[in-house]
Amino acid sequence: MSVDLAGIECNDVRAYAQNVAAVIHEPLLVLDEGLRIAAANDAFYADFDLGTERVENRSLYEIGGGRWNIPELKELLEKILPAKGTFRDFELKCDFPELGRKVLFINALRMPLGDGKQHLTLLGFQDMTTEHFLEDAETEYLGILEELHSIVLRFNERGAITFINRFAQQEFGYSGEELVGKDIVGTIFPAGGDRQKMIQEILRAPEKYSLSEFPAVRKNGEEIWVQWAMSGVRSRN
Repeated sequence: MSVDLAGIECNDVRAYAQNVAAVIHEPLLVLDEGLRIAAANDAFYADFDLGTERVENRSLYEIGGGRWNIPELKELLEKILPAKGTFRDFELKCDFPELGRKVLFINALRMPLGDGKQHLTLLGFQDMTTEHFLEDAETEYLGILEELHSIVLRFNERGAITFINRFAQQEFGYSGEELVGKDIVGTIFPAGGDRQKMIQEILRAPEKYSLSEFPAVRKNGEEIWVQWAMSGVRSRN
């Protein structure tokens, strides 16, 4: 993100920054060069549960009972930002007394004022707590599947394998690296016939194949019969 503010009066730049904050849907602060808050949008008040507490003209590190007095954030604002002028998607994990554990992506842009001797900082926050929780839950779930003494594999709507556990790798003679991303037809399921059509039907209506027996093939070409329990899982994306 770059903004050319050369030649614009200081007051105009302040108004510009405040207007930007007002129309952004995600939490956003405008900080002066002393890291005092020049403006905060409604999303910042709502998402961080500040109630009626006003934050304008106060140090970022003082508001909310000092919840933003975080060493990693201070280093970003006081050392990294002055040197680089901007940073994007810095992940900050912190515990807020009232809000609990939060995972935030932080973005910042340093905006010069007038002749460049002063500046404002736009500081934006993206709450990634839910996404992070889901990723952790999926990692834990796949870790459990990894240890099962049963064939477990997952494939997407294109028929590409996205997960195969260790037991299945041993059973079919492949490594995970050899299979993940490959079409399930022609690897685990024999090619030919109506295999691709069957895969599409499984994806459309997995309940029809909730318990089915049909052939699979090992890496060495040996065909085996496997009883499959199918279920459809909708991605959060």
